Amino acid sequence: MRWEVKPWRDDSGNIGGVVMWTEDITTRKQAEDIVQRSERRFKSALNNSQVTLWEQDLGLRYTWFYNPKLRYEKDAVIGKTDADLLDPACVKELEALKRRVIETRQAVRQEVVAAAPGEKLEFFDLWVEPLLNDSGQVIGIACASAEISELKRVEETLRLLVSEKESLIKEVHHRVKNNLQVITSLLRLESHRSTVEDTKVVLGDMQARIRTMALLHESLYRSGTLASIDLGSYLRQLSTQAFKTQSTHSGAVQLQLDLGSVRVGMDQAVSCGLLVNELITNCLKHGFPEGVTGQVSIDLHPLETAQHWYLRVSDSGIGLPVNFEDERKCSLGLQLAGDLAKQIGGEMRITPNPEKGVSFTVNFQVI
Repeated sequence: MRWEVKPWRDDSGNIGGVVMWTEDITTRKQAEDIVQRSERRFKSALNNSQVTLWEQDLGLRYTWFYNPKLRYEKDAVIGKTDADLLDPACVKELEALKRRVIETRQAVRQEVVAAAPGEKLEFFDLWVEPLLNDSGQVIGIACASAEISELKRVEETLRLLVSEKESLIKEVHHRVKNNLQVITSLLRLESHRSTVEDTKVVLGDMQARIRTMALLHESLYRSGTLASIDLGSYLRQLSTQAFKTQSTHSGAVQLQLDLGSVRVGMDQAVSCGLLVNELITNCLKHGFPEGVTGQVSIDLHPLETAQHWYLRVSDSGIGLPVNFEDERKCSLGLQLAGDLAKQIGGEMRITPNPEKGVSFTVNFQVI
């Protein structure tokens, strides 16, 4: 409670008693306590954040200033301008930025460099917004800044480390690709030297598989992102190259591609590439005997469930033989294709096409 007592005087001016009244100020005191606690918290937050706050008038003279680092005392700043307090090298740019905020009435956040005269220039994250009166007129600017020099140095160090790492990974991919190409060349030479047809076929299949992996490393080396690759683009290059290398039908068999775009990791891309290579080989070798024409189709599209896709290699050839299941058990290519389908997270389904030919389909989840 607040008590107030005043003397009471009669018409002659003599004190005849006292007048006393009281006022309940509990609510006001509670409100004052809340404001004081808020001010203490706000000041503590500012001190811990190391953010400097100030206001400047239309002449860019400081009218209010708070600096938790106490680089400048408040009284040493009020009434001064940037030209009085800062190194001349940074004054022109800062003043231009602040005048632009006044003219456009638009707040700006920007990295700037600043320092006191004779000190090292440091990086600051600067916020500047127009300061308005009750009539909506611009009467100055309100500013806040935080020094970020150490953060900039850490960012630069991390940038250099990432750049070195990317260069190293690119070099690894480049060397792996070259070594795989050397192995492919050696296999081709051995294939030409051999007089045994079965041996030449095996060596040819090995070359195709190695080329598949070499192409992936080349694609990763040329791309800006080394952690993943566009599977559709990779399979397009791979299937086109594999089809040209393995097709002996002189245009009688055509390749049709309908490939969506999805990024996958390197392990999944390797397995998908090897799988497509094996299935193209199977289609050309068994689906199109001499004189049979048609097409080999490769499709890559999303399913209804997010991140789930299907990969299909199909042909319009002669279809599955009557004893297919018995031959499948003895086929190294189909056994390898089944294992590769499991590696990408799916199960290969082999089905006859409605008209003719066969389809190999794998549903998988993008990793």
